[in-house]
Amino acid sequence: MYPRNPQRNIVLCGFYRSGKSAVGREVAQLMRRPFMDMEVEVRRRMKAGLRRLLMPHTVHNSQEIERKLVSELSYKRGWIAALGSESIDNQLSITELSDFSLTVFLDPPFDVLWQRILDHNGDLSAAAAAGSTDKQAMLETWRDMRVQYERCDLQLTSPHASVKQTAKFIMHCFYT
Repeated sequence: MYPRNPQRNIVLCGFYRSGKSAVGREVAQLMRRPFMDMEVEVRRRMKAGLRRLLMPHTVHNSQEIERKLVSELSYKRGWIAALGSESIDNQLSITELSDFSLTVFLDPPFDVLWQRILDHNGDLSAAAAAGSTDKQAMLETWRDMRVQYERCDLQLTSPHASVKQTAKFIMHCFYT
C-alpha cells in the first residue's frame, strides 16, 4: 500500500491534454494545498528570463527551467503539482520526483487524448503545439512515454471519470 504521509507532494504526469492541470487544481482545492502548474510556471520564468537576457546565468531553455522547478519542489512539502510536457522526455525529473512525491500518471486511451487535442482549438494547431500534427507520430510518442511512467505510484486510465471523481480517487488512494 502507499505511504500515508500527508506532507508528501502529489505530482501528476501524463501526455499532452491528459488532464494533469485540471485534476491537480481539484486535488489541491479538496486538500487545501498549494498547487503548481509546471507549464505555467515555466512560461512565467521564461518571460522573466527574456527581460533579463543580458544578465549572466539566466536560464532560457524550458527543459532546464523545469528541471530547476523539480529541484525546488523537492524542498517543499504538501504541494500538488502538474508536470509540464517537457517532463515526458526528462527521466531524471521523474526519478527525482518519485523520491519525495507520490506520482500519479493520468493515462486515458490515445483516441480520447487525440479527440481532446482536436477539440481544444477545433483543428490541429493544438497538436502542432504538442510537437506534431501527425496522429501516427503522436501515437508513437504516447507509447514511448507510457513506458517511462510505469514506475508511478498510481496509474489512472479511465476515459470516463470526471475531474472531481479522479481527484477524489487520488485522495482516497493515498490518504484514507
